[in-house]
Amino acid sequence: MLSLLALSVLTGCASDQGASPASPGPAQVRPSGSAQLGQGRHLYQFELRDWHGKPQPNQPFALSIQNAKGRSLPFVADRKKVYQGVTDAAGRTPVIALPFHIKPADWRLRERFGAGPYGEDFRLTDPSGKHPLAGLDYTLVACGKVPRHYEGTSNAQGFTAYIASAEAEHLTLYDRGMEDDDPEKVMKETCQASTITAPSKP
Repeated sequence: MLSLLALSVLTGCASDQGASPASPGPAQVRPSGSAQLGQGRHLYQFELRDWHGKPQPNQPFALSIQNAKGRSLPFVADRKKVYQGVTDAAGRTPVIALPFHIKPADWRLRERFGAGPYGEDFRLTDPSGKHPLAGLDYTLVACGKVPRHYEGTSNAQGFTAYIASAEAEHLTLYDRGMEDDDPEKVMKETCQASTITAPSKP
């Protein structure tokens, strides 16, 4: 049975749902390959892995810098400064070149669902908020002009996929504890409820 974990509104502003500065960063690898973004002497490349540690080839991803004051990806134009790409056949991102150093824990790499300047993700933790919940199955429901849903598993840092859109959307996150829930039915019911409770426009 699905249980409600969080409710949010997808906006163009960055949100850090319980992220901890002490959380480990993504799997950094020795930079290799021809694809490179940005300019500078500091080179970074990451391997996107699931919570088991298995690389995820050809997977849409979102990459950003967090907790580093005044630092962001200079080649990303949108206000959230989240780079949206697809991993290569080995599950790796392009090489990121920057004129400044970023600590491993200040990078955030996660799966991505959808595309666009609006985006959000969640970090699942225990009740104390200190320990990430890795390997938790969840369903994200996005109620926009075209309702959609995404089923995933939280990564080693407890993060869900980054859900992106061309417009603002209502998001609902469910714990997918059992397999007898029909995600299409849940999406329909969730989005009908969000329409009913949404404030009317002036």
